[in-house]
Amino acid sequence: MCRWTVQSLATALALIFSLPLSASAETNAQVRIHCENGRYFLLGFAPRRATVIAEKRRYEMRRKESSLGQYYHSTEATLIIDGDFVAFVPRDDWDWQGCRIDRPPEPSAKD
Repeated sequence: MCRWTVQSLATALALIFSLPLSASAETNAQVRIHCENGRYFLLGFAPRRATVIAEKRRYEMRRKESSLGQYYHSTEATLIIDGDFVAFVPRDDWDWQGCRIDRPPEPSAKD
């Protein structure tokens, strides 16, 4: 099994979202998203859909056209990805604040 760093996954995220929606094979990847107050969730994505796993719940969302970045929506949740910033709003839970793609710490000068 290949181990990717979170930074590599974030790069893959940018690459996947640059693919045309008509791409024949859907590529899957997963990143960890950290939010304020110690909350986090896992984000799995493909060009036309996103899956969030947060606090033992799974949210499946379809991609929608938007000028606000990569926008996904379902009756249960909304997700917007714009660079490292991630807005996640599940129905009845507005406490997902300050969410960002988890990045590994910068290497020190000693490395």
